[in-house]
Amino acid sequence: MPLDIRASLLLLHEQPPDRFRGLADTSRHPVSPKTRGNDLLSSYSEMTTFITESPWNRARPRVLVVACSDGRLQENLDDFLQRSLRITHYDRLYAPGGAGALTRSGSDFIRAGFYRRECLDLVRLHGIQSLILLFHGPAIDGPAEAVCADYRRKLPASSLRDIRRQQEVDARELRSAGLGWPMPVETLVFRCEVGADDVVRFAALAAEPPQIA
Repeated sequence: MPLDIRASLLLLHEQPPDRFRGLADTSRHPVSPKTRGNDLLSSYSEMTTFITESPWNRARPRVLVVACSDGRLQENLDDFLQRSLRITHYDRLYAPGGAGALTRSGSDFIRAGFYRRECLDLVRLHGIQSLILLFHGPAIDGPAEAVCADYRRKLPASSLRDIRRQQEVDARELRSAGLGWPMPVETLVFRCEVGADDVVRFAALAAEPPQIA
């Protein structure tokens, strides 16, 4: 049965700010990369076989999430998908820039074409019915280090405000022009924003009623 993401999207606007705090506070005392690396090596050296608690799920997900590879937002993304959109079973395409990898952003034609083809293959081969596209970066008052590194690469001379504007332009392109799907695909676009207080919020972009591409 297709997931009714639209109903969950309506609830998004009814949630108080605390609704989006998620696991942001867990980064207040991060473990150093050196310590974490040693722990991983130790676990690997002691491991023989690991058996997961959950068995293999034979059912293919009908939702594809396209998000940035930036691991600093992984827990926040999972929280948003699970508690706001009620999505726990989904295909994923992680790439630098997230949804921005699918757009030219002025000049990135070859790379955008590559990721569009990858995304299209997943949609076609896995029978995807709903597509969640995610951008990320600082809120208006957010920390500069939260900027998407891929957008900084593409737009090295641009201000944070100009990068936000470019993401909004790219979001409108994805919503209006689509990606050439050969089948109906519901498409929702969000930006994950980090505020000055490190609170992470997800805001809908190009938020007119969902269109069938």
